Amino acid sequence: MARGHWTADARDARLFRAELRNLVARAGEAGMGAAELSEAGDRFGRPEWQGAGAIVAALEEGPERSPEYPRTLRVDLSRIQALAADLIDAWEQDAPSHGVQAPCPVPDVVIVDDLQDCTPSTLRLLEACRDAGARIVAFSDSDVAVAGYRGGEPHLDRRLASALGVEIAELGQVYDMSRAVRELARQACARIAQSGSPARREAGVADDAPAGRLMTHLGATPSQMGALIARALRSHHPARRHRFFGSGCYRSQLLDGRRNAPLPGARRCARRGRQSRLRLRNTADHAPAPGPRDHADGPERHGRGRAP
Repeated sequence: MARGHWTADARDARLFRAELRNLVARAGEAGMGAAELSEAGDRFGRPEWQGAGAIVAALEEGPERSPEYPRTLRVDLSRIQALAADLIDAWEQDAPSHGVQAPCPVPDVVIVDDLQDCTPSTLRLLEACRDAGARIVAFSDSDVAVAGYRGGEPHLDRRLASALGVEIAELGQVYDMSRAVRELARQACARIAQSGSPARREAGVADDAPAGRLMTHLGATPSQMGALIARALRSHHPARRHRFFGSGCYRSQLLDGRRNAPLPGARRCARRGRQSRLRLRNTADHAPAPGPRDHADGPERHGRGRAP
């Protein structure tokens, strides 16, 4: 697998494996196969791209990568949407030759939330669904995009509108936040350059929205932030009568974390806050770097269902 491009120490480094997964994932999102990635590496003088091309070639081998495989597919996350789009496009022509008489299983309406966190391959899939007769309804707000680190495009809504030949409609009022939080969000986003209509930033809250309040706590270091979290937890402890951070007393609390890494620190904060009943959970909404974890991290990773 073209290991000559990297030393053994590099291959064993966690950061190297993360960067390799990200490179292969970005190539997958761009629709580049093994040959295209290797050719680009040769053209632009990037030997690491050629080495990654060999890894992509290994990912593309084997019957378990084909949609005709009868068991669970082994497909890179960055390529699975493009694979689904190709399958939809070829359904009418290829299905009869494979003994399939059912129509293409595309729903009448495809609803996409948080389009600003989707990747370009989502656009390819939505176009295929539209061509198969589905109606596309997508919601997006580039100001709240959080997945750019894994290939998400905050302004994918404009590309989708152009591809579908439709206009973008503004929804108007905001219903899921207080006036104080909305005003803070408006002030923060006003400093960020944008493309397209500014109407979403001008939208206000509903008439019956609560006023709300904001309390800011500055932690210069992770340890200071942990101390602030512990103090906040302690303020809501059933044994304490005073309240530093608001009213309310919770006998059971749940803390959701986006990734596993911060959870040990959160547990320490909970112990400092004497919150032994605090439950910690990893929601894992976004994978740090979708890509070929099996080949990048070694055979011991095989069979794991969670994205890297």
